[in-house]
Amino acid sequence: MDFPKSVPGVGLVGGRFVNEDAATGQLGSLIPAEWGNSLMDELFAVFVAAGIEPEESDTTQLLQAIRGVSLPIYPSAPAMNVGPIVYALDRQQILHWQTIGSFTGYASPEVGKFTWGTSIAARPYEENAIGQTIDRTLPKYAALVAWAEVNGHMQTSGAWVKGAFHFASLGGNSVRMPDLRDQFIRATGTDVDTANARQLGSARKMPWRESMARSAAY
Repeated sequence: MDFPKSVPGVGLVGGRFVNEDAATGQLGSLIPAEWGNSLMDELFAVFVAAGIEPEESDTTQLLQAIRGVSLPIYPSAPAMNVGPIVYALDRQQILHWQTIGSFTGYASPEVGKFTWGTSIAARPYEENAIGQTIDRTLPKYAALVAWAEVNGHMQTSGAWVKGAFHFASLGGNSVRMPDLRDQFIRATGTDVDTANARQLGSARKMPWRESMARSAAY
């Protein structure tokens, strides 16, 4: 789409529309019906692609449509549902609007996933699993705590064990993260070295950095 430069007598100045100026004798530009209709048709095509019905009094529809046909980018996760998927800059993550137990909001589709990290510090979308206390009311932890509860990983303070993938409710809004430092992680059903078999949940020291035990928390 461009200005109607090819229309004879349209009266553009410098390739743009101008108003009439009686003092200087400047004539006002014309807006040809064909050009105006083409402009609206081009906008409507974006609305249709986003599933939005044009509404004369709503001046935010183009923004809504652009967000609807592209990946909406926000500084942080919106508190309200603005669409099924958004990208949060502070977390460097694509987030889905979802319900996880008591939580409804934007969270990663991989919330709670255990992963090894190779950087010194956890990335914005990760949380170190070193037994620290977190506040479950903070937006970055709300989905993680709800996920832990739904998946049976939440324990009482007295039942929390270092080395196990356990979260612990400490009362109020305080929750303890798992502490997976110094652990050799092995999955159920992989005890093929029967000569040195270990029980599920037992511990073995390993020399990896403690900052590598992380949960994709959000």
